[in-house]
Amino acid sequence: MATGRCSPFETEITRKDGDRVPVLVGAARLSATRREGVAFVLDNTDRKWTIRRLKAELACVDMLAEATTLAEGADALLRVFQVALSWRSAALWSSSPQGWRLIARDGVAVGPEDGFEFLSERILETHAEAWSSNHETLAIPFIVADQCRGALVLTGWSGGPPDLELLETCRRIGNRIARFIERHDTSGTRH
Repeated sequence: MATGRCSPFETEITRKDGDRVPVLVGAARLSATRREGVAFVLDNTDRKWTIRRLKAELACVDMLAEATTLAEGADALLRVFQVALSWRSAALWSSSPQGWRLIARDGVAVGPEDGFEFLSERILETHAEAWSSNHETLAIPFIVADQCRGALVLTGWSGGPPDLELLETCRRIGNRIARFIERHDTSGTRH
């Protein structure tokens, strides 16, 4: 009231459906004698989601930098996918000539091995990530020296395939895990 304006500030509003939305709000009075002014409310959802993805990626980088083995940092790494990126379940698998072996899992399992059985053969053949709509599961392979050395399996993303930005974040983290495996594998054998 004293200056006729307010500096923009962040807050949350509640929509009619009950969802909370992060917003940026600002206002200015146009006339000192009449009650006229202008205000804006900007939806900050995309900005907040981008910050969450970047923080998640940095947290994973930090965990991999501190770990001496993948199993050592696995639990904390998988927790990031649940808490920061909203997946219901996350798992790390390793691949060997004898087959797939579960390294670690965090979260609520939603089906037989969270749809990984369905996707495992596909990622071994193609060396590319795979999405199963039926299982709401994304599998990102760890490719080292043209071999699939394991996979990151994320389950429980409802509403269709993950958006491109989330997929890119998960790919980048998967690539960092593959580089971790490559740096820490001195035997030259598949795990």
